[in-house]
Amino acid sequence: MHKCTFCDRIEIENGQVVRVVTAFPVANKLKDKRLDVYKETESGECFCRNLYYSSVGGYCIAFPGEKNSLWRKGYNEFTEPEEPFCPTAKMTAFRHRTRKLRESEAEKITGLYPEFKYVLNKWKGTIVDTMKALDFWKEHKETEYLLAAGAKAIAFNKSFWRLSEKSRKAVAFYIRKHPRMAKELDLSEMQVAIKRNLTDKEILAFKLFKREAGQHRFGYDKFAYLRKICMADYNGICLYADYLNMLKQSHHDAEDAYWRYPKDLVGKHDQIYNELNAEKIAKDAEARAKKEAAYKKTVKKLFKLKAKIGGYDVFVPETIDEIERQADALSQCLIYCDYVQEVIDKKCVLVFVQKDGVPVATAELLSRNRIGQFYADESDRDDCLPPEDVVNAVKEWIKRKKAA
Repeated sequence: MHKCTFCDRIEIENGQVVRVVTAFPVANKLKDKRLDVYKETESGECFCRNLYYSSVGGYCIAFPGEKNSLWRKGYNEFTEPEEPFCPTAKMTAFRHRTRKLRESEAEKITGLYPEFKYVLNKWKGTIVDTMKALDFWKEHKETEYLLAAGAKAIAFNKSFWRLSEKSRKAVAFYIRKHPRMAKELDLSEMQVAIKRNLTDKEILAFKLFKREAGQHRFGYDKFAYLRKICMADYNGICLYADYLNMLKQSHHDAEDAYWRYPKDLVGKHDQIYNELNAEKIAKDAEARAKKEAAYKKTVKKLFKLKAKIGGYDVFVPETIDEIERQADALSQCLIYCDYVQEVIDKKCVLVFVQKDGVPVATAELLSRNRIGQFYADESDRDDCLPPEDVVNAVKEWIKRKKAA
């Protein structure tokens, strides 16, 4: 396999205009070799041969008569003079390896399409662009005027040609009236400028805003609003995007102009944030109350088993607050991993060990009174097992539980 550079040219084959890509080896010792490896016809058919892709080296070429490494696939020796051209998808990797159309190549094309000379007389493009221009021109002769005006992006936009004739004429008229904008704007921006009768300065400001807005995809209405309140910069865009997202979650009408375009964006942003936060706190409190009720119902019979054993208080906590305090004091994940729900689901019971009100250890009591996880302070995971007297205290508590 050989790394190559590529160049293209225009040929006429079987009555069609064809773009042919030729490979030239990079290595000096192979400088006399070359091979046509890719063809793209005016009808959209594509063919390639002797062309292999590597994620490391890009496209590499296997020249005829050589033993070529296929990396992990072994070797392949081409005994034929060359591989035949095979149908393939368009290889966009070659798109940038193109050049301006030569006069001799223009003559080849106009030999098949004499009227296309009017396009080539007014507009000069690369070979790739010329192939694309020919494709659009065959279906839409008006392509000639768009290219002559420098509006290549519009001429090659399929959405433009799907517009009504009235809309296309409006775009063409705008291009004639604003020739500079033909190269600056895409179709959607041009349509905004037409619809709102914007000056060149105004539409360019909107284009810059869109680039700044990025993924938020704000239209002109949002741009006009942010510009009116002097917040059409990156920070203003992010704040407004966050505001709109919260507005959808609130009980306010997101389509009402009062809420959608507030005079005081910062104030309304903070207002809705506080409303949503208050709602969340209320919902969390309600959910917590329900959860605590379910928790107490599951283990209430064990609350009376609280006992002092070997100087330690061993007990089943009665509230979620107690569990949170124990978890914080011992750096344990009782809340984060939702052990409360585990208890509600009757998968385990939490047994706390404290001394004079200070958390010492937490034991996970599984079915059939088996001890699962049992840890003291977990801030040091390499040294967090409870001492023997704490273990014995829990074991004694379990005996009393069985006897109760």
